[in-house]
Amino acid sequence: MTRLVYPKIYVLSRRPSSGCKYFEVRETEGMYYAYCKVLDRPLPKTVVPKCEKLWEGCPFRRLAARMEE
Repeated sequence: MTRLVYPKIYVLSRRPSSGCKYFEVRETEGMYYAYCKVLDRPLPKTVVPKCEKLWEGCPFRRLAARMEE
């Protein structure tokens, strides 16, 4: 389990959703946070709306997809 050092930065009040296959929602003690598999780290809550809406243009997602080819 990942220990959150600055939980206020990461904790979300709702369960997020994204079409990106590298976006993962994790739940700890009834709290949600978003995790980027490409960056291998939790995402600050200020970035999560971008991952939900603009995920197709994400440079990290495109890089990971190219590396899988």
